[in-house]
Amino acid sequence: MSISSTQRVIKAECPRCHAPASFGPRQIMGQYWVTRCSKCPYYTHERLPPITKKIIYLDQCFLSNVLSAKEPRWKTACDKLRALIWLDFAICPYSRVHGDESLLAEYSRDDLKALYRELSGGDNEFLSPNEIEQNQLLEAMRCFLGQTQMPGEWQKPRPWAEFCKQDPHVWLNGFAVYADFPANPAIIKWLEDSKARLHSALEVVANNWQDEDTRTFNDDVERERRAYGKTLIAGYREIVRPGLFDPRTPPGIQPGVTLVHSLAAEVHKARPDEADPVSVVAQFFESDVALNVPFLYITSHLWAAMAHQVRKSKRHLRASDSNDLTAVAHYAPYCDAMFLDKSFRALADQKCVDVPNRYDVKLFSATTMDDFIEYLDELLHSMPCGHREALKLVHPEWPTLLS
Repeated sequence: MSISSTQRVIKAECPRCHAPASFGPRQIMGQYWVTRCSKCPYYTHERLPPITKKIIYLDQCFLSNVLSAKEPRWKTACDKLRALIWLDFAICPYSRVHGDESLLAEYSRDDLKALYRELSGGDNEFLSPNEIEQNQLLEAMRCFLGQTQMPGEWQKPRPWAEFCKQDPHVWLNGFAVYADFPANPAIIKWLEDSKARLHSALEVVANNWQDEDTRTFNDDVERERRAYGKTLIAGYREIVRPGLFDPRTPPGIQPGVTLVHSLAAEVHKARPDEADPVSVVAQFFESDVALNVPFLYITSHLWAAMAHQVRKSKRHLRASDSNDLTAVAHYAPYCDAMFLDKSFRALADQKCVDVPNRYDVKLFSATTMDDFIEYLDELLHSMPCGHREALKLVHPEWPTLLS
């Protein structure tokens, strides 16, 4: 049976029980059309054409400005995003940061949650930064051990399981059910206290940077790159002494501990006679293979760029800087575009950091809103022929969105 847009809405006689006007309409389930009979258990399914969506990250500032409606351009951009999402050509996965920041917005937390869910297509969520770090480092470790070839330039699209909790490149069925509970005051208080502690810690970091006028940008990059692995290894060694590694059981639940354990388990798998797999992990963290892993490359360069700004212009570090840096470092390699805080977009766009060219991602902010709207227009009007043909099956009325 061939797929046609008319069959999507017309109910026909069931091929099995022959009940009149009972078979249909069709609905989307993942990558399939499913047609069911309302009178008996009979159903059919047909595979839909594969699609690849544009992945767009939206900073919390975008969501807040859309809700405040102070400028019509924000609504314009949001409406264009809604159209792209409905046309299954773009998706805006949310992250844990969106959830935490929304909880801290006392008077708009429910509206913020509704908006980031809607723009995510229902429930498309990025993996946590810890999970992405583990995925990238495990791939690099296999290269370090000689099990796979060294990767070339970063190519998109990446396998969705590297960065997302579910496949974002599927047709949306436009239907979602949520079970929400009232905000927990204890969690909100914990988030507020954590944000305050982070701000205090960053102030200490900024003061230390101001006392280091002789350091160069490259010095700062190398310090940040190498400190990551050294800190993780030191934390693991506090729990597990050399020679006592057990590949079957992580010695703790802390993210850093489980990360080192997973890398050591990879070493044990490749070299079962290795007496101390953790020492190989320490060697790995000092190698170019590890130091050029995307999240570590971006993190180290962004921290170095902020250190330079603090020394030269007395830039004040904010608690939100940590969230912005985490988002760019972990999600930029997988995104086609990101809408960021204006100061952080400028930081990531510097030649010494060069996130857009290195990872093929377009960066926008409030100061480049017109460019962002133009980018969304280009997406709407330049969809590949294959996607347009597929839309004729799923959304035969789609051209009206472009009028």
